[in-house]
Amino acid sequence: MGASLPPKEANLFKLIVKSYETKQYKKGLKAADAILKKFLEHGGTLMPSDFSSSFFF
Repeated sequence: MGASLPPKEANLFKLIVKSYETKQYKKGLKAADAILKKFLEHGGTLMPSDFSSSFFF
């Protein structure tokens, strides 16, 4: 079971979810990158990051 994120990053993760729901993929990708800078292996962030980058390539 993975560790939970600190409050700042947990709020960024909520922003990622909201961004995907409203199709603001660039905004969500920026938030995902901010989390992944500190937590390289956070699985919940890796999936949306991979998903949204497929829209840009």
